[in-house]
Amino acid sequence: MRFSFEQHEAVISSDDPNAVQKLQEKLTHLEEVQQFMKDANVCIRKNNKDGFLALSLATEDMWQQLSNPRFGAKGFPPYKLTNNNQNMRRIKERIKELEAATTRESKETVMNGVIFRENVELNRVQLIFPRKPIESARKMCRKWGLIWAPSEGAWQRQLNSNGVFCAQQVLQLIGENY
Repeated sequence: MRFSFEQHEAVISSDDPNAVQKLQEKLTHLEEVQQFMKDANVCIRKNNKDGFLALSLATEDMWQQLSNPRFGAKGFPPYKLTNNNQNMRRIKERIKELEAATTRESKETVMNGVIFRENVELNRVQLIFPRKPIESARKMCRKWGLIWAPSEGAWQRQLNSNGVFCAQQVLQLIGENY
């Protein structure tokens, strides 16, 4: 039997107005699981069944499986703690990015006749060409992850630091040859 403490929820989109709150809840859950796994491993090493069963997420079946050596080890394997810790770190960074994005303002600059727009309302970074770009420029846009949006009349991708970097790279690489 495999123990899974993950919350199987839908993906938390950065466009979601409640994204930070949902990520905070997910982080809290992962922190509880991390503490449980640490406490469970201590109880298993000390062969303290009563202490283990007193833990919030513990069950009798879980005690049986974790306290019997498999592959020479008891308890939760170290990689589960490491993976969970990395997931917590990743979510903390994402929360920090989303909180920083709330202070971001829309900007627009022109480079080589191409409009570079950080559209906060749509959460998109956009490149707007004065006319249809040549095939090599269109390939460059696709290569850097920009997608043609006919409704906006722009090549665009999600507005984040990576999206801004990619759009700037496209502008530098195509130069005046569009």
